[in-house]
Amino acid sequence: MAIITNNPTAYDAASWIIALWEPLQHWRHDLCEEGDEEDDKDWDEVCTVMAWLTSELGYEYNSNGDLCLIPEEPDDEPDPKVEEKIRTLVRRVLNEGSN
Repeated sequence: MAIITNNPTAYDAASWIIALWEPLQHWRHDLCEEGDEEDDKDWDEVCTVMAWLTSELGYEYNSNGDLCLIPEEPDDEPDPKVEEKIRTLVRRVLNEGSN
């Protein structure tokens, strides 16, 4: 029986995450007793670590349970070229208004 079925590949972090989850879920369902306090604690720790790894690799699960890249947040720093263009435009508008 194949446990890893997704064919993980280099440079595809999502495939690595899935390749890790498959044997972990196999372990959970086939080798651990649900309701056993120790097993449940171990599973909770595994899930926490997998969440950290997933996030560190730049992924998250969406509301459908699909693995997706986390959108990059835009820079808070304004582009200096854009700022200069705005200043130039404001000066021009102010100069035209004073004539």
